[in-house]
Amino acid sequence: RAFRSELLTNQWLPDLQARGVPLTKGLDPVLHVLTSEADVALWNNEGLPADRVSVENGAIVTSCKRWPLMVDPQLQGVKWIKAREAKNGLKILQVSKDRYLDQLLICVEEGAPCLIENLPETIDPILEPILSRSLIKKGSATFLKLGDKEVRYNTSFRLYLQTKLANPHYRPEIHAQATLVNFMVTEEGLEDQLLATVVNMERPEWEEARVSLLREMNQMKIDLKQCEDDLLFELSNATGEILENRVLIENLETTKRKALQINKSMKAATETDAKITASRQFYRSVAERGALLFFQIDQLSKIDHMYQYSLEAFDAVFLKALAKAAPDEDAEQRVLNILNSITETLFAFTSRGLFEKHKLIFSTMIAFAILQKRGDLDPAHVSFLVRGVKKFGTERPESVVDWLPEANWAALQALAEVEGTSPSFDMLPADIADGKRWHDWCELEKPEDEKLPMEWKNIGAFPKLLILRCLRPDRLTAALEIFIAQQLGARFIKDQAVDLGVSFQDASPTTPVFFILSAGVNPLTDAEALGRKQGFTEDAGKFFYVSLGQGQEPIAERALEACFREGGWVFLSNIHLTQRWLPRLEKILDAYAE
Repeated sequence: RAFRSELLTNQWLPDLQARGVPLTKGLDPVLHVLTSEADVALWNNEGLPADRVSVENGAIVTSCKRWPLMVDPQLQGVKWIKAREAKNGLKILQVSKDRYLDQLLICVEEGAPCLIENLPETIDPILEPILSRSLIKKGSATFLKLGDKEVRYNTSFRLYLQTKLANPHYRPEIHAQATLVNFMVTEEGLEDQLLATVVNMERPEWEEARVSLLREMNQMKIDLKQCEDDLLFELSNATGEILENRVLIENLETTKRKALQINKSMKAATETDAKITASRQFYRSVAERGALLFFQIDQLSKIDHMYQYSLEAFDAVFLKALAKAAPDEDAEQRVLNILNSITETLFAFTSRGLFEKHKLIFSTMIAFAILQKRGDLDPAHVSFLVRGVKKFGTERPESVVDWLPEANWAALQALAEVEGTSPSFDMLPADIADGKRWHDWCELEKPEDEKLPMEWKNIGAFPKLLILRCLRPDRLTAALEIFIAQQLGARFIKDQAVDLGVSFQDASPTTPVFFILSAGVNPLTDAEALGRKQGFTEDAGKFFYVSLGQGQEPIAERALEACFREGGWVFLSNIHLTQRWLPRLEKILDAYAE
């Protein structure tokens, strides 16, 4: 969003003005040029989120000259395209499927829309002619050659490309041949979606009324646009003297009455929508917390590429957290219960799949994000704590040379420039240089458990972390645990035993449980014990264990097929030994999911 605003406001518009291009003041390039309110209303009815970025994406997809390639890890764009093109006979293909090219050529020939989803980073070179639209003219006909086949090109053909990858790196040629559109969910858009989910569970009558009203309003915008188009069509095609054309005058009067009625209904609907929206805002804090947590979880992939979480999985856990929240007749207390439930449930769900060394990082991310959202943390303070800034060049006083290293003194000098505390940090270096009690405090085994010396003893918990960052960085991890326990609760820092039964509740026939093991750990016994409770045992032919390795892939596939047909559990161990087979496994699981 920020990048698009930067392009539009600071580059494109000034360039147009510098070239003397006439511009309408206050013109919205999206709603007034690329599309209209009626089009946007139709897209919303088809399932496109109503936030600004999604509307811009819709305008780009429907207006671009090149085929759109949607970066769509949360599958919002795909859902919209499927709903939008369903009436036109949309064909959905995947490059991992057999004979997908034959299906693509049929679409080219018949002029049907085609969606190729789940594209990898490396796009099959055989698609080059269709991406670049390398068409061949033969007389009055146009042909397209794909591989060893040549088909007649239908100008009604439309191609949509989609990838689940959050940050794909495509070759420069792909960028030149396709229009990349970022459909990744925005915080604003996700907030609105989660608010609808919460209200639908807590006050279903509100959400039903709102959804019905929005559809009516969107339809009214579409009808009003149709009235305007009909009016212009009749006027432009009228013959003879317009004032003597009785049929035309009657049609114009009918259209005018209809437009007035729509505008009247639209005004009433808008007022009702405003009342419903105001009521729904009571649950806005829950939606904000949910969106905040999702984007913190999404950031984990920067720590390790393995930490990839889909919006679909997040939504499922979010719904479970809503259902688990303690009921209360007091609406405000009920909201607090929901906030606690979603925070704890989503943390437990996510931390279950994290390495131990990353769990405190995740807890810290959540704590800082929540406190910053509330306005309880200064971003400058957070930045200092994370970056550990040092400012060299100021000589250490004699009183601290023996016990305070140069690097720690340099960190203090940088901290002295950080504002927003009482006492002010710019007094800290002088106080430390003059006070023996600072030396005694720094020599403590666990200084984080003791108050700071002198007038600093009443300073806030977070500024104390900054001082520890400078003087005793070795105790910062322990201090962070104390801080997080104070802010969020002890459960956010304690090791939680992984209960396979809980993980099983989050699994489904299309969502497997994936174990990441350290040396000497084997979850087979736990899986067999859980299977016995559920009635899935090896003796009953409903539990299959396959240790993967050379030649074991066919055995695993037969076990998967048997369990898919008859119902059962398959336990595949040592999956890392068969990396070449994993794409095949993924294809099998995708087929089962369909």
